[in-house]
Amino acid sequence: MDIPTLTSIKAALSGLKTDQRKRRAQLEALRRERDLVAAAPAAREDIKAALRAYIGAGGERYTVLLQRALAPLVAKPIMLADPERVAGVFGLVAATAPQGNPTPRGFDMVLSSLAAELTVAALDRAVDGMAWPAPEGLPMAQRQAELTRLDGLIAKLEAEEENVAAQARDAGLMLGD
Repeated sequence: MDIPTLTSIKAALSGLKTDQRKRRAQLEALRRERDLVAAAPAAREDIKAALRAYIGAGGERYTVLLQRALAPLVAKPIMLADPERVAGVFGLVAATAPQGNPTPRGFDMVLSSLAAELTVAALDRAVDGMAWPAPEGLPMAQRQAELTRLDGLIAKLEAEEENVAAQARDAGLMLGD
């Protein structure tokens, strides 16, 4: 029996175990990185974009409701001569609610339509002035792309690890933990 052959087998097995430890360390690092990306706070720009979308939708809805509220004045122009009759048919906030009862959402819609630029600027200032957890997260579009990239790397390393483990089992070798 040739002793150098046994030594080379031992060295090869040791190399496989070292590779396995490196792969597992890489997997753990990638999983931690993925967890950090997934759990990171929202990016300021995503918050601003969501608020702008809310303002835009409220403004559009208000325009429809306002037009509906103005319809009686269009149909009966005689009402325009009496401010009290105009007020009885129409109110800036009352236009947003059934039976003319103002609601917080109604006030939001009025601001969204009649003062959209001022409202967006005020909201932007509020968001910019907020204390933000560090590190700020990636914007949602980039976050999803980064999660997809990390998931791909993790899946590749997991497949490699399973492949090596299966080959070792087939050869009757135990790589251990």
